[in-house]
Amino acid sequence: MRNLPRAPNFKYGLPKNNDNEKRFNLKTGIGVVGQSVEMGAAYKIDPSGVSQLAGVSAPSQGIFEPVAGADMGRGSPFTLVAEMLADDEIGVRLFNGAVGSSSLIFHWVGTVNMAGRSNSVAYRGNRASEGDGDPGHRGDFIYVNGATWEATTGNRHLVFTKVPLVFNGTTYYRDTGVTPDQPGGIRETGLTSAASPPIFPGSPVVGNTVADGGIVWTCVHVGAKTATSGTTYVMTNADIGFDPYGMCKRVRDALMAMPVGQRNRYVYIQNGQSDAGNAAALYNRAIQMLVLFFCGNPYKIVPVIGLSLFYVGASQAGYDAIESVLSSTGLNGAPDYVNSSLTTTLVGNGYHLALPGNAITDFGFYYGQSLYRYFGTDVGNLGLYSGQPHPEVSKVNMVAVAMYGPLLKILTNRA
Repeated sequence: MRNLPRAPNFKYGLPKNNDNEKRFNLKTGIGVVGQSVEMGAAYKIDPSGVSQLAGVSAPSQGIFEPVAGADMGRGSPFTLVAEMLADDEIGVRLFNGAVGSSSLIFHWVGTVNMAGRSNSVAYRGNRASEGDGDPGHRGDFIYVNGATWEATTGNRHLVFTKVPLVFNGTTYYRDTGVTPDQPGGIRETGLTSAASPPIFPGSPVVGNTVADGGIVWTCVHVGAKTATSGTTYVMTNADIGFDPYGMCKRVRDALMAMPVGQRNRYVYIQNGQSDAGNAAALYNRAIQMLVLFFCGNPYKIVPVIGLSLFYVGASQAGYDAIESVLSSTGLNGAPDYVNSSLTTTLVGNGYHLALPGNAITDFGFYYGQSLYRYFGTDVGNLGLYSGQPHPEVSKVNMVAVAMYGPLLKILTNRA
C-alpha cells in the first residue's frame, strides 16, 4: 500500500492553494453528490478530548475540513483522495455538495406521489430563499385528476445557511444542510394535511388551489404521468420540480466557477443506504437524470458513478438491487458495467461509456469505485460506529485508498 499523507501541522499555518498549484501538471475540479458518508460524518474525539484530524485533510491542496458540507475534522474521504492525487501532480479543486441521508431519488432528483395525498401528513412546503447561499426549495408533489400538485404551504425541511468557522485565524464556511425530512432543520410545526380527503377539481387548470388542513396544494402542471415504479414517478430534467432542493444546481454552479478546463470538470455521484431498499427502476431513473443534468450541453461535466459503503442496518438485498443497476449484478456476481441497465439506457440516449484508456467524448460518463463491492458486507475493519454507516476517522484512509485507484485512471485517461 502506498504511503498515506501525514496529517497537517496546523501550528505552522495553512498552505495556500496558489502556492501549491504551480507544481500541478493537471488541474481538475470535482463536485460531490452524496450523503453523510461522502460528506464525512466520521467525527471522533480521542481520550484527551482532541479532535482526530489524521488523514482527513489535503494540506498540499490547501483543502482542510470543512469542505462545503462537512464539519471541521469529520473525515470526508475526498479530501484525502485529493492529497493522494497531489502526489501524482494532479491538483483538485473540490466542492463537497453531499447532504446527510439524502436520497438520489427523493432529494436530488425529486418525485411525484402518484397515489395522491394522505391523511394527517406533514408535507414539505415550497419556500423562498432565506439568503446567504440558501436556494429555498420546492414543496412535495402529488398527482390527482390528471394533474401535478405542489404543496405550496407546508413544513420546512432543509435550509442551507453558511456558518463561519474560524480555525487558526482562517475562516471557513460550512453548510447547515440538515438531513432532509428528518428533525433538526428549520420547520413549521403543526402543518399537516386534513384527516379526510378534500375535493380536487375534476378538470384542474394550472394555478388551481386546494386547502387540505394546514397544507395548500397548487396545480403546477396538467398532463398524464406514469409511475416509474409502484406509485412513485421520478422527475425528468424537464419536469417542474426537478432538483427540488436546488442541490444539483449548487454543485453544478460551483464546478462551472472553477478555473479548470472544460474536460477537467467531474461530478462524483455516490450514494448508498438512503436508496438501498428502493426499487431498482427508481434508482436507475434518478442516476440517468443526474447524468443528463451535469453532462448535457453546454456544461459537459463528466459524471463518475459509484456506490457508497454497505450499511449494516440495511439488507444486502437492498444494496444488491441498486448495485445491479450499475454493474448488472449483485455483490456476489462478476460486474458487467458495459451491459448494465444504466449503461444501456444512457448509451441509447447518446451518452458514451468512457473506459479508462479510451478517449472521452463530450457526453461521456465513467464508473468509479463501488465501495459496496470493494469492501463487501464485512465492514468491521472500518470501525463503523454502532448503528451508523460512518467509518471512524482513523479508517477513512482505507476508503480513500479504495477510491483513489479508479479515479486516478479516470483523471489521467489511462487503463
